[in-house]
Amino acid sequence: MQQRRIMIMSETHKLKIPDHTPTHSKENLVIDNGESARRRLEEWRDRSLARLHQTQEVAESLQQLTGEGSDLNGNVTVKVNSSGELLDVSMGSAVQRQSAEHTARQVKDAYEAARTRLAEQVREQVQETLGADSETAQAFLRNS
Repeated sequence: MQQRRIMIMSETHKLKIPDHTPTHSKENLVIDNGESARRRLEEWRDRSLARLHQTQEVAESLQQLTGEGSDLNGNVTVKVNSSGELLDVSMGSAVQRQSAEHTARQVKDAYEAARTRLAEQVREQVQETLGADSETAQAFLRNS
């Protein structure tokens, strides 16, 4: 965690600012009096809490997402949960007339399509909720 200096009246105090704070917020803060300092710190706290609540809401909503995908022929459809775990597999009657190896490949293809669709939904949900250009959204997507 980096330390920045804040000037309050004629005294200098150190304030720890988390590393994930946007760069433009890490500038040295010059505060003209105690009331102004309190107001700015409260505003910073309120923005940080709002960002935290947004992030928690996104995380909760992401847990409800599922992804569904099919192989190229549409013979196999797979559904995965928010962790990418298999929830359901359905197969059309065409799989009865093909080899087990071919069906296995279709299941794998459908599974990958479902996971890809899930990842797209996660990206859309995060960008919609937090804003596409948000540093929080970009960090969230990098870590998911």
